Amino acid sequence: MLWAPVGLALGAVLYFGLLHSEPSLLAGGMLPCGVAALASIAAWRMRYSLWGRLLWGGCITVALGFAAAWGGTHRHTPMPDLPRFATEISGTVQVIALLPPEDGTDAPFERRVDLAQAVFL
Repeated sequence: MLWAPVGLALGAVLYFGLLHSEPSLLAGGMLPCGVAALASIAAWRMRYSLWGRLLWGGCITVALGFAAAWGGTHRHTPMPDLPRFATEISGTVQVIALLPPEDGTDAPFERRVDLAQAVFL
């Protein structure tokens, strides 16, 4: 029972570390179910053996960790498309203000530039 978190973490490591591309819905959902089913069949065949039960428990926890990582990844919204090019702004500079760091450290001052009649090119 104390090895269950290790199996869950190993399943997440398998998902995030070894896969080079995102699995489809079929592969991401069926792979853990297939591993769990094969482990259950193997455990049923070796039901009176300690090694069969250990194999079953290990495979189930790794499959659950993989499924949890896959489900967590697909639950989040996709990353927004960030701008790929610089934005040019044209206007008249009214004020250049030096702002002290907000956290009070020795970080360099920040500049704030106020523009009048700003036009994005």
